[in-house]
Order: sequence, then C-alpha cells, then structure tokens
Amino acid sequence: MKDTLVPARIGLFYDRFTGISRDILGDDLHLGYWPNPEACGPQDTLQAATRRMTSLAIGMLHPHRGQTVLDIGSGCGSPAISLAKASGVNVRGITVSADQVRIANAQAAAGGVDEHVAFQYGDASSPAFPPGTFHAAWAIESLCHLSDRAQALAGIARVLRPGGRLLITDLVITGPVERRKRGYLADYAERFKMALPTTPGTYRDELAKAGFDIHVHQDLTRHVIDRSFNAVTAHVRHRREELEQAHDPDLIASFDLAQLADLPELGYHAIVAQRRSRPHLRSCSARSPAPPTWTSNKAGDAPTIPVETLIAREA
Repeated sequence: MKDTLVPARIGLFYDRFTGISRDILGDDLHLGYWPNPEACGPQDTLQAATRRMTSLAIGMLHPHRGQTVLDIGSGCGSPAISLAKASGVNVRGITVSADQVRIANAQAAAGGVDEHVAFQYGDASSPAFPPGTFHAAWAIESLCHLSDRAQALAGIARVLRPGGRLLITDLVITGPVERRKRGYLADYAERFKMALPTTPGTYRDELAKAGFDIHVHQDLTRHVIDRSFNAVTAHVRHRREELEQAHDPDLIASFDLAQLADLPELGYHAIVAQRRSRPHLRSCSARSPAPPTWTSNKAGDAPTIPVETLIAREA
C-alpha cells in the first residue's frame, strides 16, 4: 500500500477521478452530513449534504476575518471559497493534482475571490511555506492519503503560528473488523489511494506528539457514514448509463460503496486541535479526559452537534 501513496501517483489518481467525483459529489469533494439521517426526504441530495459538511467544518474551525488559512488537499476549491466568503479570511490551498489546481483557481476567479483565495501544487507531507505562515488550517478527508501522517502533522504544526487551529475530518476504525470484512476496507483504500484508517486514539497521540492540544473531538459517524455511502451507491446505480457515457466506464465501479455501509467499525470523526505555544506544555493523549467543547458557531447554516455526540470512547 505505502508505495502507492506518493504525491505523484495520488495526483494522477485525482487527475483521473476528479471529473466523475464532481459529477457525483458536486464541487465539495467529500462525504456529506445529514442532521437527521433517519428522516431524509428526496430533496435532501448528496450534493446538499456535502455542502452542509463544508458549513460544519467552517463553524468548527471558526477563523477570524483577515486571518490566513491553509487548505490541505484543497480539491476543486469549493470549500476554500465557501470558507473565504463566510469568514472573510485569506486561503491558500494545496493539492497534488495539477487538474485540481487549474479548476480551483478558475473557480476562485469565477466567484470573485481570487484576491483572497489561491491554489497551488503542494505536498501535504511537507507544506512548502515559511514557519508560522498560517493562523489556521484544515484537512477535510485528505490526511487519509498519506503514508506518514505523523510527518504531515509535524509539517502542519511548523507552518502554523503558535495558538493556530487545525481542523481534521477523517475516517477512523473504532473496533476490530471481522475477517470477512477486512477485504472491503482494503479494497476501498486501494481504489482511492488511501492508507488504512487508524484509531481515534492513534490520531490523538500523533497530534499530541506534533505539538497540538485537542479542543474538540466529535464522532460524526451517525451523520455521515451510512447515509453518504448509500447515497453515493444509489446515485451511481441510478445514473450508471449516463455516467458511463460521460466518463471512463472503468471508474464507475469504484463508487459502489454498499459494502462499506455494512462496516459498523468504520467511523467518521472531526478534531479541532491547537498548536501549543511552547513544546513542553501538557499533551493530550488517548487517555486524557474528554476535551472541552467549542460552542461557537459562525457558519450560518452549519448544524450544531449535541454535546452527547462528543467522543465517548477510544478504540
């Protein structure tokens, strides 16, 4: 697996997959958020849910007007553009896909925010910016593509100012996976050039070692996983003929995610961490008490997650 997780190969993967991904997910190229996944109407589309996830991320990061934010794995630019418009921040996005850089910069220009939002080729494993460049950063489903996440977190800490915030959303494993289902997860990781998901506790430990204290750790699994995977699968099956006419037919099967919806150990977590001002400050490990919640929400339509959904256990 590790030899496939190099920037050039991941970039080529996204050059190939971005078109069909946008067709299915919309321009916010990540999983969706459903406030009440058990009671969704036909108008509650997958693309509306991916936009809600962006709004949720903006509310959790909660940047201040005039600050500069790093978007790690910026995709086609839509989340960064939404962030800039909602918060009045400046955003620099990095991605290893040349096609995504081109699309994202065109989107920023079309949205009238290209003076405040720009995208460039960049490797998340080692962000090429001077120390302390950014007030905040986010990585929405992007660190999963790295074989050495600890190295990336150290690099992100370096380019953040002391006290700078980092938001991460990612897939995690919350318990032992049945042997017969391990192949589903390995196949998914291989198809989408990802590392196998790690545990929430490992994520917390890696953040602590990189110099971060955790402020929020939320389990969003119920609002994301089953509904997103089933919605993607249903969308692809319903539009298969149309999609095959517009895209490489060999790509279509990659988006049939029904088996993953039957994997209760697969979770989706969001973490907000803050770079320590001094490295010797107390770290927050997997055995630390539950972190405080961050109650501020300035994202307009961003849903509010009840305190009860804060992480209650570690794998």
